[in-house]
Amino acid sequence: MRWFDPATGDPDGPESPEDEFRSGLVSLLGVRDGRRTVVGGGVFLGGRYVLTCAHVVNSARGRELMDRTDARGTTVAVRFVGADRALGRGRGEVVEWNPPARRDGRAVLPTDTAWEGDLAVLALDAEPPPTVRAPRWCDLAVGRRLRAWLGDGLAISAVDATVKMVVREGTYLESDDTPRKIGPRYSGGPLWSREDRAAVGLVSGVLPDKGEGLTFVIPWQRILAEVPLLRDLPLPGADRWTAADFEPEDLTPVECLLDAVLSGREARALAARAVCDKLGLATGRDGTAPGVGEFAALLLGRPRAAAALLEHFLEQGDERTAEQLLKVCHDVAAPGVLTPLMHRLLIGILDDLHAKAPGAVPPDHALLAAARILPLGPLGHGRARYLRLVDELEARRAAPRLAGPLLRYVEHLASALVRRPEAEPYGKRLRDWSEMAATKQAVPPAGLSAHRAMAEEWAATAPTGAPRVVLRLNRYENDTAAAPGRVQYGLWADHGDGRPVPAGPNDDRPVPPHQVAAAVLALVGDLALEQDTDPRVEVFLDERDLRLPVEEWTDRPPAAAPAAGGPHPLGSHTPLVVRLTGGPSAYPPQWRRRELKRRWRSTADTAPLDLGEAFTDADQVVGEALENPDAAWAVIHGGTAERRAELAAACLGFGVPIVLWDRSGTGAPPGELFDRLRSLGHPCPAEALEALRTYRVQAHRSREHHPLRPVLAREDPDLVGPPSLTLTPFDDRPLPDTQEDAP
Repeated sequence: MRWFDPATGDPDGPESPEDEFRSGLVSLLGVRDGRRTVVGGGVFLGGRYVLTCAHVVNSARGRELMDRTDARGTTVAVRFVGADRALGRGRGEVVEWNPPARRDGRAVLPTDTAWEGDLAVLALDAEPPPTVRAPRWCDLAVGRRLRAWLGDGLAISAVDATVKMVVREGTYLESDDTPRKIGPRYSGGPLWSREDRAAVGLVSGVLPDKGEGLTFVIPWQRILAEVPLLRDLPLPGADRWTAADFEPEDLTPVECLLDAVLSGREARALAARAVCDKLGLATGRDGTAPGVGEFAALLLGRPRAAAALLEHFLEQGDERTAEQLLKVCHDVAAPGVLTPLMHRLLIGILDDLHAKAPGAVPPDHALLAAARILPLGPLGHGRARYLRLVDELEARRAAPRLAGPLLRYVEHLASALVRRPEAEPYGKRLRDWSEMAATKQAVPPAGLSAHRAMAEEWAATAPTGAPRVVLRLNRYENDTAAAPGRVQYGLWADHGDGRPVPAGPNDDRPVPPHQVAAAVLALVGDLALEQDTDPRVEVFLDERDLRLPVEEWTDRPPAAAPAAGGPHPLGSHTPLVVRLTGGPSAYPPQWRRRELKRRWRSTADTAPLDLGEAFTDADQVVGEALENPDAAWAVIHGGTAERRAELAAACLGFGVPIVLWDRSGTGAPPGELFDRLRSLGHPCPAEALEALRTYRVQAHRSREHHPLRPVLAREDPDLVGPPSLTLTPFDDRPLPDTQEDAP
């Protein structure tokens, strides 16, 4: 019998194990015939994460089920089975993507009976309702009796099945001989083992041609091996722990403290109800109180429970007891130093920051080093990155009354942000949060002030931006054939302070493209080693040269490339964007600068300019831009490759700072890749650059499945370009080194 019951609060009759498990089921929603409907299931992992199948994500997005195109950064609608329908809706961003594939790496065919991958993890846009609980997980074993539910999670949809066979890719279940069998919309949902009282895998696919009721599933063992994020997550189940689950040396100090400071039943009941209120848990009936052992187990097992009790003591003005609790929790490593409210506030600020001013965030390695925090492991990309970062830093606790790593990190981040006009509001919000968190953790104001002063001192001299490799090109030959001609180039390095310094020959010698690519890659490697982060490459071109496929250049001459394959293109190694040199334009320079700044810094959540087949000349583009004065970026598709480059030049010349188009000659709508970049928001955050780089890698391996040749122009008005190169008169130009270099 439990006093702390997260579902009903009824000590005499808590819900059944099955109902408790079902509270963690998640429905993924898609649109069919104009109506939103359940397309499959998922399962809550704890924190803000949901596990499902990749093909269910494809279904929710209206894609082909076995489409392998990277879906990271896109969002889907979800609904929590264990919550009220009005409160249980949300959205999840795809942060881990392992698409379905055959053992040989090729696409899954309708006749296949087994496949690898087919896994995805979503990061929720908000904390789930408190009635949603994550299940415990354990390995799947042959012979186990399992239960699955339809994606809507209704109890009536339950189907029982037995594990029949295990193969390398997964496991086969056979449904019981009943009218209801596991069907398509069961995919992505978890399998529950009544015997283990745990989830053991996911439903992946129904095999109707291999016998009625035969289902292919992904066991937990394979999920854990194929999704790196899960190996670092604190797996759930803590809220069901009892005193028997802890070692005496951990439990006893907490019990002794509670027995000393909450010896009376009324005081213990008051504190317990305050903790439950902060955690969103229900409690035992009025007039009762939890036992000391159960209370201690909650503090040790439920993340943020100890922080909630600490906050209660501080609200009561009992600083002495709060300090005692801090010491004990530090000694036994109680999980979660932030209360649920403080954690939600911090993640909310970071969400806003990364949505509106992602370019203002310094590299994590610089912040961690400045705050004297040991390096962290891989954090992933997108929203999952800072969710993981907060969890990692929160787990690294400090001694009582000292600012922990998370507080120090936030102070340094805030000090960097307040120096950037577009990010100053978020820096101030982080400082307000830091002051509240310090108070709740009993950190003296003087201690926090000392860390803030150190952070200010660091921010005053630290680079405020990401490192860049700046490349300036002039065409030596006006050659529009497939093989580009020689170019003059200049090379500069920006170490993050926004001031490019010379880093190359910067002379008039014309060279073939592969020599330029080799020089760029060498500088990228040097900067990456120095800055501990990959720099971005910015290529400055005249309007007429926007057709130069710089992102496709390699560091080897064409004759040296093998017959099949070859070195990866420049745009596959590092994020690459193009910019205009600021040379001759149809619009006054002052007009263009004003437009770039106004549109770039616009906080309006406007859709991109969608320039399709109907747009055939620059006047139409300018008219569309004038009708949408807040639009910060444009997507160009349709027409010929030459026409798309001309329209891109018109957009950039007029002052639209971000332009995305395709160099391929097909003229087909760009489809999936551009749809995903559109979903990443304003003003085209770093995730878009990484998405383009990843696509180029995939296109290098398989042009058939990745036919686009995407290019992104990104004009950050706060980042200065290089000085202009002066063209040497044709007769005075040096001769090429050798005729063998000629393309």
